[in-house]
Amino acid sequence: MTLPLIILDFVLMTAAFVMIFFYAPIDAVMGPTQKIFYIHLPGALASFFSTFILFLASLKYLVKPSPQVDRLAWAAADTAWLFCTLTLITGMLWARQAWMVWWTWDPRLTSFLVLWCVLSLYHVLRRSLPPGSLQSRLAAVFGLIGFLDVPLVFLCIYWWQSLHPAVITSREIRIDISMFHTLIIAVLAVLGLAILLIHLRVKLLTMESRLSELIRIAGDTQDLSDGRKK
Repeated sequence: MTLPLIILDFVLMTAAFVMIFFYAPIDAVMGPTQKIFYIHLPGALASFFSTFILFLASLKYLVKPSPQVDRLAWAAADTAWLFCTLTLITGMLWARQAWMVWWTWDPRLTSFLVLWCVLSLYHVLRRSLPPGSLQSRLAAVFGLIGFLDVPLVFLCIYWWQSLHPAVITSREIRIDISMFHTLIIAVLAVLGLAILLIHLRVKLLTMESRLSELIRIAGDTQDLSDGRKK
């Protein structure tokens, strides 16, 4: 499964970059800086997708605990945090060009920062508590809380006045059709990357768990052997 995913995402990534630099036109207002949009928006969608996987896995773990589900939640949280960070960085680069500031407490930016903070706390919780059911249950609760912020990120520009542009709405697409085509391919490529990263992270966490178990068994065997010698 891993190799086909890598090949497919490589093809999509290559197509996305070719379209970004050679197919999509340069924006008349922002110039080449506008092309950050093709990384920024897909990165945000990938963070929402990963947070949704985190939500489902966390909910399932609380209902029916399982090491496999717990590892899936952890992998999704890692991936969501990575894409949240990418989105914030590209968003600040965009803001610097569009609004002449690196950061503004815009409702959408602020609510997205809250999501990043919750995911960061998730990782602090995972690293600060010893492995076990308590760690997994508390992490699952944080996973549920983190997803509650996702609808707020989507809806805040309709509830409060926001500087953040709404490029695609339920009524219209406010970009050139070639830009829209490029955006679609970029979204597919980044979502494919998110799926691949979650898959690889789950495999890594599984190997770490097996290695820890082998080390524990080896230690118990050594202790038993030393006890017999005495």
